[in-house]
Amino acid sequence: QPLEIAEEIVLILKKNEELQSLFSFSFASPGFINIFTSNKLINFLLEDIINNKDIYGKNNLLSGQKWVIEHTSPNPNKAMHIGHLRNNLIGTMLSRICGMCGAEVIQDCVDNDRGIAIAKAMWGFLKFKKKDGEKNKDVTYWVGHEDEWFSPSELFIKADHFVGECYLLGSEDFSSSPQSEAEVRDFVVRWENQDKDIWKLWEKIINYGHLGIEQTLARLGSKWDKVWHEHDHYFLGKDLVQHGVEIGIFKKLENLAILTNLEKYSLPDTILLKSDGTSLYITQDIALTKLKKEFYHADKLVWIIGPEQSLAMKQVFATCEQLGVGSIEDFVHITYGLVNIVDETGKIKKMSSRGGDLILIDDFINNIKNSLLESGRGYSDQEAEKIALGAIKYSILKPSRSSSVVIDLKKSIDFNGDSGVYLLYTYSRIKSLLLKKPIYESRNFSFDDSEKKILLELLYFPIIIKNSLTDYSTSSTVEYVLELAHLFNALYANERFITDDIVRTDRKMSLAKAVLVVFDIVFEIIGIEPPEKV
Repeated sequence: QPLEIAEEIVLILKKNEELQSLFSFSFASPGFINIFTSNKLINFLLEDIINNKDIYGKNNLLSGQKWVIEHTSPNPNKAMHIGHLRNNLIGTMLSRICGMCGAEVIQDCVDNDRGIAIAKAMWGFLKFKKKDGEKNKDVTYWVGHEDEWFSPSELFIKADHFVGECYLLGSEDFSSSPQSEAEVRDFVVRWENQDKDIWKLWEKIINYGHLGIEQTLARLGSKWDKVWHEHDHYFLGKDLVQHGVEIGIFKKLENLAILTNLEKYSLPDTILLKSDGTSLYITQDIALTKLKKEFYHADKLVWIIGPEQSLAMKQVFATCEQLGVGSIEDFVHITYGLVNIVDETGKIKKMSSRGGDLILIDDFINNIKNSLLESGRGYSDQEAEKIALGAIKYSILKPSRSSSVVIDLKKSIDFNGDSGVYLLYTYSRIKSLLLKKPIYESRNFSFDDSEKKILLELLYFPIIIKNSLTDYSTSSTVEYVLELAHLFNALYANERFITDDIVRTDRKMSLAKAVLVVFDIVFEIIGIEPPEKV
């Protein structure tokens, strides 16, 4: 009978003196075994969190492994928007979680720095940014008279925003004028043919784009360890595809286009080379995957890309396996949902790249930052910046990765409840508390039920990290620290932490210090830098 078995197991456990010092056991109908932690164990674990704050929560699940995580990969013909922001924050946070699990992590991206979109930005600059307003389209003339064209600094505009303006102007002109379209397309051909004047103009525009992107990344506290430039490898994919034809992997059609053969993967086929011999995105993706495998010798290659690319990524992985580049198990595609904004009127503002209805990352941060500066709380510019970034990162990372995010600008800076500002306020409260009595004496404390709830939440943190790796989840860690904040604030509201009772005070302060340890770790993972004042 289950109850008898439970009783027998409890009797065996009670005979173990070491276990008895850490746990107490009982059994209950119909066959449950109840395990209770002792104060000795709880005190030991509390001390472990405080004394090993640099390694708490870490594990060795990925020890000895190298993971390469590609994320963000913005086009340098425009400034980054909030869609890039979610990609970047997820990629950065998951990279840190993999590092917590023992992996060597490399973050990289692809710089899509060639093609018709870049040519449109070049055209927009050349034709519409001359200081005297003359629409001079002669690249050779520009090479000898660069100072006759505006630079971003002369217009007091961020460099990537400047390039974005050029792209919009060039794109509109491209669409409205057949002659302009022909000249822009000629730019692409001349670039392919290594025309030195075209390349000089290309480098100017690309460098402006890169400068602005790097400034935004620095503001976010994000980074790439390596950037792959498309112009360095885009031509390599053709050779791989031709090799696949030679060994019988791919099919050459009557019109000379080359098609995959993915039947055994239960995937639809796709064109690898067009009938005129030109490549497609998949051709370049295959080439870059091969370069990555050879360069990194990594155990996992990870791509963080939107769900609309799910089929394309499966086709890339299958094709790479056919070519012997790597096994499908070596490759991981992590998707994420869209980002929408609730504006000041309460309406959801949907992002539309094609319609030009985009919110740029810099503008988004500035919007929230300015709201904080105007709140009357007396924040400095630096404090408002840090709080704004904390609010944004929380709002984007808390929802499930696969779900769409709707960010309410007002709620994102709410001090009460579900917001990054609430977390920062809780953190500031704990720091202030510990400054009043920074040193506590370790004792064999007896904790009450409300304190034990916090302790058990703290002890659950290493499991949260493991689960976050398993699910490639950002939300579970953010939800965890929010619950921890709720528990601590409930205790703080109901009980005094500093009293004349020394033992009680030391107990409360040791608990606060352990909570702060976990907050520090989670903030590091999320990328939140607490200000001095909230």
